[in-house]
Amino acid sequence: MWSKRIIVVVILGVLFFSCKKRDEVTYSPYAVLAFSTDTVSFDTVFTTLGSLTLNFRFYNHNDKSVITDIQLGGGQNSMFRINVDGYMSPSVRQYEIRPFDSSYVFVEVTIDPQNLNTPVLIEDSIVFITNGNVQVVKLVAYGQNVHMLKGDVLKTVTWNNDKPYLILKSVTVDTLETLYIESGVRVYFHNNASLLVKGTLQAVGTKDNPILFQGDRFDEMYIDAPGQWGTVTTINGLNRRVGGITFFEGSTGNKIDYALIKNSSTGISIWGTGMQQAGYDLELTNTYIQYASLYGLEAMNSNVLAGNVIVANCGVNAIRLTEGGNYKFFHSTISNYYPSGYGSRKNSSVVLSNYNTKSKIEEPFSAVFGNCIIEGSLDDEIFINENENAQVVFDYSFDHCMIKISDAFDYSDRSKFINNVIVSTPDSIPYFEDVSALNFKIDTLSVAKNRGSVSNALLFPVDIQGISRTNYGLPDIGAFERVEGDTIP
Repeated sequence: MWSKRIIVVVILGVLFFSCKKRDEVTYSPYAVLAFSTDTVSFDTVFTTLGSLTLNFRFYNHNDKSVITDIQLGGGQNSMFRINVDGYMSPSVRQYEIRPFDSSYVFVEVTIDPQNLNTPVLIEDSIVFITNGNVQVVKLVAYGQNVHMLKGDVLKTVTWNNDKPYLILKSVTVDTLETLYIESGVRVYFHNNASLLVKGTLQAVGTKDNPILFQGDRFDEMYIDAPGQWGTVTTINGLNRRVGGITFFEGSTGNKIDYALIKNSSTGISIWGTGMQQAGYDLELTNTYIQYASLYGLEAMNSNVLAGNVIVANCGVNAIRLTEGGNYKFFHSTISNYYPSGYGSRKNSSVVLSNYNTKSKIEEPFSAVFGNCIIEGSLDDEIFINENENAQVVFDYSFDHCMIKISDAFDYSDRSKFINNVIVSTPDSIPYFEDVSALNFKIDTLSVAKNRGSVSNALLFPVDIQGISRTNYGLPDIGAFERVEGDTIP
């Protein structure tokens, strides 16, 4: 009895749906499509490498279905690829879109190698033919030929500014060899790639043609995204995520001048040779390090001289000096407002330590900060991590610096804290012209103005812009010298 009723219900259901009126299709020439954009634009795409995938939507605002033919203007020869609602083809015929509905088109591009060193414009279009109407969405991409490296071990070589360098897998400067990087060179790193230096790096840019080190993603969401590059490697038997640029023990005489290092896990890592080594492991000058997910500069038992350096917006520490070493920082600006969208920073911008709590290593330590700005979003932007029982030297000083520390911080030792400007409420005192835009020129009312030491300034008498620190009265604190009415950018 029940089985007969079920059969009847099924038959009635089939009859109902078979008799239901389907969506009518309109062939009116006035029935056209609408689009979420008229142009799909890709930023620079490296030749032979696929791009990211972009998309747009097309809409049927009519009360009846429409049928459209969709095709790439360049057809099979196009460098672009399209996917329409799951159909991957240069042309999709008789695509029906229901009334008041929409569909996505996904677009990718791969650009063939060019013999040109400058970026080349690649254009195409997606053509929609609907009821005799031709509608077009433009496709635009800039292709760039590159020097491509993948796991190379470098002998002495010079990278010149003819076209960018793309590091797909970490590159190593071999022991006793030197990598020279000329001004204006752009070095792009794929995910998990680094520049590993066992020999020597000489990366010397100029004010007008700095050297660029950054990730290889150019879409807008990656502009300020930290942690895009930087590898994991084995050091002393332990796997460690190291800097985008990493100097191993035994690497000395390195120099980075007029460079921008951005969006890495750690900007620079140094495993040094200790205080006993003559000369510096690294001279770092006129350089920006910004948006590192871990550390801007991480140095262990190293010899470092830094001047006119700006370290900004790092996820853990901006400057981390541990396990001993000899460090000198002059006229540098450390400003740490790590973007909240990438995590909450809980550690001071500058950390000084003569030992490592895990390895129990204790080494002599000396650090000098002269005419530096150290500030950020935390109450205390300096952390001193001294093992008081250690039988080694632990010496540091902050001389004519502007420092963000709280009232609870003990800075009573005048041999270590010398004529500093102590601030605790950054929001109430103008510091920089525009922190959000990474413009760290000091404001005309800044407490850093005319508060520097002349003797410190003589070590770096010209600021990062090329402005003299000795011609306008007392020097300013930080990497920028402010000259009222000055037109230097």
